[in-house]
Amino acid sequence: IDVYPAPRGPVKVMVRPGRVSAVLGVAVGEAEVDRWLRALQLVPVGDGRWSVPSWRRDLTREIDCIEEIARLRGYDTIPVKLHPAGVGETAAISPQTRVTAQARTALSAHGFDEAVNYSFLAEKDLAAVSPQKPVRLANPLTSEQGAMRTTLLAGLLRNVGHNLARGVRDVKLYELGRVYLPEPDTRHPSGELAWPVHEPRRLGLALTGARRAKSWSGGGDAADYYDLKGAIEDVLEAMGIMDPRFQSGPHAALHPASASQLIVAGQPAGYLGQAHPAVAAHFEAPAETYLAELDWEALLDHSVALKQLRGVPRFPAVARDLAFVVDARVPAEKLLEEIRAADERKLLERVTLFDVYRGSPVPEGRKSVAFGLSLRAADRTLTDAEADALCGAIRERLKARVGAEIRA
Repeated sequence: IDVYPAPRGPVKVMVRPGRVSAVLGVAVGEAEVDRWLRALQLVPVGDGRWSVPSWRRDLTREIDCIEEIARLRGYDTIPVKLHPAGVGETAAISPQTRVTAQARTALSAHGFDEAVNYSFLAEKDLAAVSPQKPVRLANPLTSEQGAMRTTLLAGLLRNVGHNLARGVRDVKLYELGRVYLPEPDTRHPSGELAWPVHEPRRLGLALTGARRAKSWSGGGDAADYYDLKGAIEDVLEAMGIMDPRFQSGPHAALHPASASQLIVAGQPAGYLGQAHPAVAAHFEAPAETYLAELDWEALLDHSVALKQLRGVPRFPAVARDLAFVVDARVPAEKLLEEIRAADERKLLERVTLFDVYRGSPVPEGRKSVAFGLSLRAADRTLTDAEADALCGAIRERLKARVGAEIRA
């Protein structure tokens, strides 16, 4: 005697020949559908519905019956067809996606590899890099993944330490991802707590080891702050962000003597510098590890997806070099600002800082800073007199504004 706690009634399934043809990609007539379903001992009940025998409880949907028809008919009878595609048809790419791809290409050109880390980290690792309290997880996967990251630097530093422990000393990594910053206790009108986390995107970078691999043509010299700064400048240029500024600014994760802020359009957009010794030691990373974290949302807001092109200059440039002796506390950025401000006729095409020197015969407490100037007019060749006049205006302005003297 069979005893069922819940007796099952007969199952009826709708099977449409048109649907069979659409799924299999081949024409299957009503008579053929009828033949294969009867072979499975299904019984027609009218209106395209079929009663399923009690021993085929796996046939509960139309697609189950279509699969059986394909099996009985033979998979080899279903032709393979390539779907036509129009030549030159591409999906629309948003400006943000295009700019992000250009930034990734710039980082790859500098030898950086992309890292993808978990968003969950140990709270002690986050505390070592940032004083900001993270959002704790109620059900962490492990004790080492108990908090949501407030910075990308903790994961990147852990990557650096992991590589160093395995003999990989030259590391260049970047990560583009979200961080999770606690928000104040905000509530909906209903009284329910709103999502208490802000999720901005950041670009993090970590650099240590050699600038480039040692070979017969050179290399092997240690990377430094300026390698990291140069990579960031190329990223900004790829994004169409012109005239970024770097100024001294403290950060808990960075060495006090090497911490800088990135300023874009007058607003802070990130920080960079050498890792603080205590931070490097916590992650077992080299002391000469250089870090940066940039506000990706702010950079996207000021990015330009389409590049502006200009014609090839018709007239040659005039080159001049100027070396100034100034107080050691005067930043080079201040000198650059004053040099550009002295150019009332807009003849300066490019200003390049190419030398900074401290030591004899420069007096103690002062430094020598040298700039290369490229001058050009769009409608004529500049004369030596015009170039000399601009250099004289620059000398006078720097002397008046920052006490600069021309180095003999």
